[in-house]
Amino acid sequence: MKYKQLKKALFQGNKINFAVAIFTMMLLCAANILTAFIFKGLSDIAIDGTMEELKRFVLATLLFIVIYVLISMWKTVAINRFNYKATTQYKKALFDKIIYKDINAFNNDITGKYISMMTNDVSAVESYYTLGNINIVYQIVLMITAVGVMLYLNWFLTICVLAAATIPLIGTALCGNKLSEREADISEKNAGFVGYINDIFKGFAVIKSFQAEVQIIKNFAKENKTLETAKKKRRTVANIINVVSLSASFIVTDVVCGVGVYLTLKGHATLGTVIAFIQLLDYVVNPIQELGPALANRKAAERLIAKAEDIMDEGAEKGNTDKIECKEFKNEITFSNVQFGYQEDQKILKSITTNFKQGESYAIVGPSGSGKTTLLHMILGYFDNYKGSIQIDGKELTEISSDSLHSLITIIQQNVFVFDDSIMKNVTMYKDFDSQRIDRAIMAAGLTQLVETKGSDYQCGENGKNLSGGEKQRVSIARAMLSNASILLADEATAALDTTNAQNVIRSILELKDMTRIVVTHSLNRQVLSQFDHIIVMKDGEIVDIGTFDELYSKKELFYSLVNVYE
Repeated sequence: MKYKQLKKALFQGNKINFAVAIFTMMLLCAANILTAFIFKGLSDIAIDGTMEELKRFVLATLLFIVIYVLISMWKTVAINRFNYKATTQYKKALFDKIIYKDINAFNNDITGKYISMMTNDVSAVESYYTLGNINIVYQIVLMITAVGVMLYLNWFLTICVLAAATIPLIGTALCGNKLSEREADISEKNAGFVGYINDIFKGFAVIKSFQAEVQIIKNFAKENKTLETAKKKRRTVANIINVVSLSASFIVTDVVCGVGVYLTLKGHATLGTVIAFIQLLDYVVNPIQELGPALANRKAAERLIAKAEDIMDEGAEKGNTDKIECKEFKNEITFSNVQFGYQEDQKILKSITTNFKQGESYAIVGPSGSGKTTLLHMILGYFDNYKGSIQIDGKELTEISSDSLHSLITIIQQNVFVFDDSIMKNVTMYKDFDSQRIDRAIMAAGLTQLVETKGSDYQCGENGKNLSGGEKQRVSIARAMLSNASILLADEATAALDTTNAQNVIRSILELKDMTRIVVTHSLNRQVLSQFDHIIVMKDGEIVDIGTFDELYSKKELFYSLVNVYE
């Protein structure tokens, strides 16, 4: 089955907890069945008993109540222990698959479906599958045991009860698939809704600056209505199942009462037996009411597990057994007639031919939309559907394993992501490094003053809200230093910084002499660009010129115009 791996995660190292939970449920089931005999015994004593028998019966009942409470408490502890481990392991299995997905696939996926899968879907799996399985076992055992006792007491009355109990089972069978479909639809709509909300929060500043609140509210209403309509349809199906189950319970109760009274009048059953049957009836009717929705919900949860497995398999790294390991970068990255477009008829990169030599620095400049960032993404391995050849030390990029590629390359982006944690943990990315190595990275990144002033344990806040733009960029540079990568890519790393901070960040990057530094920049400051070994000028997806600052400026072509416009 497609969802075997995730289902396995629920029970891995957890089978004993599951067995104990089931055992306690069975004990509770037996205790519940005994209550029927308690009412039967009490009725028999009332009709033809003595005070001595009543005293003994009361003492036995009190002892039973104590045991019942202890079993109930044990059951609660056992179920919680199983559920805690099952849910924790299930979420970990999901997260492990997400975090190890190929960077290309993750880049193209909608983040909302992962958030929905880790929240809404996990909650449904926990309620309807993890806990649902225990509840289903309990209800089935309770019903079977109750029916067995009923047969012992009066076989004819039992057959009447079973005949009436088939009605809700037929209803569940008819509605179960529909409920499963509705649950899957909710999961899909919720993923879209979460993605939409995520986009709104990320683009909040843009919304405010363009005063687009009214339009956004309308769009939100539409997305919200779509999700709530899906939920409404699921509730409708679930309510139909509940109504069928509830109606059947009334029918079964009427059958027991009517047939029981008839048999008592005919002398084929005692009053105690009928009272016991009425008590046992709860343990047949309630499971019937519970099992209908529970089985339908379990089927819906299984569909969510299968869906999660499918999503995890999409774009998952296909294993590196047929990939080349590239442990170090010695010579150069080579682009040979590379062409790429997100759509076949719209090329972003056109016949790119160039190279990046080990240990040298490169600035990539050009108008917006010229393909600068896409060129960096090609080096990172975001896309494998390009034409032409991209090689690292003579090895084709698509043949290099993702792990070794990521160990060679580190990137500093315009929007540096900073975790809601300390400066030190953000710099080390939760890894252990030698203290001297950390100190060197902090010094090279220009973070020394910040760390000395606020301390290495200073909390950066959500998405680094307690740090300035320049400080966040320096955190990113320190990370790059610690990564021990050979190639550093910087994508508009100074776009949000003032001139002074931008120059300081570029200076810090250029001082990393052991790395090949490839920097996409909008800044055409003479002092900054003149420090690069090479400047690559791009326009409309093509490289139109390469050289030093002085060489390109003296030509008085595109680069000359860009610099003059900037100044």
